[in-house]
Amino acid sequence: MKFLFLIAILFVTSCSGQQKPEQQSKVDTAKIFNPKPDLNDDLALQNISKLKNLLFVQDNFYVFLLNEQEYKIPSNDTLKTFFTNHFAEISQRRFFILYDGSDNKFPKIVSVIDNLRASNIDNYRVINIQNYSEQVPQPIATSGPAFVTVENGETPDFKIDIGPKTYKVLFNNQTEVFSDTLGIDKFIKKNKELIASKKIMLNSEKEIPSGRIKPIINILNKYNFKFEMMVR
Repeated sequence: MKFLFLIAILFVTSCSGQQKPEQQSKVDTAKIFNPKPDLNDDLALQNISKLKNLLFVQDNFYVFLLNEQEYKIPSNDTLKTFFTNHFAEISQRRFFILYDGSDNKFPKIVSVIDNLRASNIDNYRVINIQNYSEQVPQPIATSGPAFVTVENGETPDFKIDIGPKTYKVLFNNQTEVFSDTLGIDKFIKKNKELIASKKIMLNSEKEIPSGRIKPIINILNKYNFKFEMMVR
């Protein structure tokens, strides 16, 4: 609760209004957790499992659900990069931050809010899922792309490097370069039986727009491949 106490102290010492400190703390916290109240929230939160723009705050990582795609994000630095790369998609609709109500999640929630503000996103709301526990979808950490740091010496069996103009595929010690996703789709279809048992990695620079990354993710999902993604 230390962040709430700090907020209360800063608010009380900087204001000279007539409200009691307890009341001011509640008002200030509400503004931080829900800076743009939306009357449609009550309707949306009646079916949390259908929300398409939200973040689960876990103990050791974050799980991002964006347009029905799930991303596991291991650190605050990677989260910051993710917000930057997906600003257009995230800012299109109301964004929800979900946590389990425990106080130890507060530092991570504050980090998320800081990242949102740094990306000029203020249409968000923090939600305690204990109030909606029966509705909340459970994230599956092993499915979809995971934004991870690859250990030194760890080499994927099948890797796609996403560049600004080309896609480079590394497979069976051979490299092929494609100018569009159609070529990659044909390549994967031809070799899907071999690729299915391999460790699959997508590699992208943080400057690459999501419009070049998403089609590759869609192709891999079409073949039900599990994969990891690293943004440098």
